[in-house]
Amino acid sequence: MNTKVSSWKEPHIIKILEAYSVIADARYEKKDNYLWVYSSDYEKRYTVENFIDGYASNDNMSYNNGILGYPIVVKLALEGKIYLNQNIAVLFKGINWTSLNEKCKKDFTLSFETVMAELANQGINTEIVRDEVNSVYSQLLLLLPSIGRKEGNFCYMDSFYKLQ
Repeated sequence: MNTKVSSWKEPHIIKILEAYSVIADARYEKKDNYLWVYSSDYEKRYTVENFIDGYASNDNMSYNNGILGYPIVVKLALEGKIYLNQNIAVLFKGINWTSLNEKCKKDFTLSFETVMAELANQGINTEIVRDEVNSVYSQLLLLLPSIGRKEGNFCYMDSFYKLQ
């Protein structure tokens, strides 16, 4: 394992919505020193490992692109380092982000706006939701410089897991 610490790149704000979905759907489990986070289609299981000076994850954004991915956002929330409002989280329950992001051709802004439009169609005040999401994102951006990027005791291919 490489113990060198580097910095994470800033994620797209949609990673907050995806983390909310994980929390709402309870798509995670603590396993020994790891946190397992399941993708919205349950085709992948991401491993998050934390160290004294950083975090590692084998989701594509984190592992291959150095962009802090939603599995680490979930870990930060579970550790109380950022606050995810449970009343907002339930609004993102059951969203298949894999399918939506593919439908939107990986345009995360379009995916974000698609979900917000659906919430508005359900009569939900999206200004309140946007304010809360922006607040969480601001928390994450303030924390980002102190979160080192590490290599974990796993590889990217370990994430390709199909729930039995």
